[in-house]
Amino acid sequence: MIKLLQKSGLIIALSLPFMAYANSAASPTAHEEAAVDFCSFATEGVMRIAAARQVGIDQAKLVGELNQSMGAMRSQMAAATADTLDQYWKDATERLYQEPIYDSEPDKQAFVMAVGESSFNHCLEQTLAAPKA
Repeated sequence: MIKLLQKSGLIIALSLPFMAYANSAASPTAHEEAAVDFCSFATEGVMRIAAARQVGIDQAKLVGELNQSMGAMRSQMAAATADTLDQYWKDATERLYQEPIYDSEPDKQAFVMAVGESSFNHCLEQTLAAPKA
């Protein structure tokens, strides 16, 4: 999937929401840092899902790749975190595969960027509103 993103020019867009947050946050707490780390990773996946949609990757193929990736990552994170991430990406896939595939590269890039910004902000709101563990 990465090769397709690089060919379409969408990979450049993947890091921009995170850079904007990093430049605006002042002395985050440990809880905020953990939220930013989680949301950055979760949003990167959502943006890749959006980019996959825009380059026409079949939804079933993408779901298979996501399942395979989650299987490999589960041993590297807490079960609750893995479950949350897995569900977040599955929900994003369902939503994003209802969206149209845009015709031009600028429209595709704008779509991926808008998805990234929205996903990151929503994730942060939800994560920071959750009780601290």
